[in-house]
Amino acid sequence: LHAATKRYHRLLTLCAKMGLKKRPAETPDEFSRRVGTQGNGLVEEFTSLYQQARFSGPHDFSGLLKKMDEILADLRKTRPQLNLPA
Repeated sequence: LHAATKRYHRLLTLCAKMGLKKRPAETPDEFSRRVGTQGNGLVEEFTSLYQQARFSGPHDFSGLLKKMDEILADLRKTRPQLNLPA
């Protein structure tokens, strides 16, 4: 798997532990919009970075991947209680 995809899977696992499961038919954008500003907008920011790193062609995305790791760490630390509509 692409390094960004591995990180996205980690995000989904973390979100699921917080009660936010991505629906099977949801795109990453749809999921991040549904999550909205819950978690201080970190899921939306992460999703944007994921899409840049994954779909922008062969470039050096080490900076984006590092930022993705930082967001994952922030989400793990804060573990916000998220209450979303089904």
